[in-house]
Amino acid sequence: MVIFLQIARRSVALVGRFQHKGPMIILALHFILSLTHAQEASCWQEERNPYTKAIYTEDQWYEHIDAWNAFQPAEPSLWSLFWAHQTYKQELDTANSLKNDKKKHCYIGCRIAQTTSLEVSTYVGWLKESEDITDCDRKTFFEMLDYQSTVDGALQGTTESDAQMCYDFCEAYKAPKNRIEL
Repeated sequence: MVIFLQIARRSVALVGRFQHKGPMIILALHFILSLTHAQEASCWQEERNPYTKAIYTEDQWYEHIDAWNAFQPAEPSLWSLFWAHQTYKQELDTANSLKNDKKKHCYIGCRIAQTTSLEVSTYVGWLKESEDITDCDRKTFFEMLDYQSTVDGALQGTTESDAQMCYDFCEAYKAPKNRIEL
């Protein structure tokens, strides 16, 4: 799974190096990215249930994946996802200067919405949590409140195009206290 993510990230970087960004490169990138969603048979043994903080049972894991997938927003164009990734890379250091994870999600959501659209930012927030629940990595956590923080930032990002406005809003941001149920 990690190898597929590394290949996908390298492929995105390679797209920028080619002078002729033909359809074959875009199709290859889409195929590689789709492989990152493959789930290993025992992956559930490496993921934590966000409600109990315990390792998932197999049934719980599949139930949460199915519920999360039913919540999937419309998938934007590959070009929009490329620009969202570029924004993410450009803004990561600024996001990391914020004090907590929810504020970071807020800031990235805000900036992606400013450089692309609300729909792209919402999808990217959903995709990030989708990857967290299927990446077979105990160091990453699937949290619906992360998604909500991304969307809250994205909604703010649709009002202006100033990066400082995103930073100020997200620095003061208070994530909802109630957990969101699947």
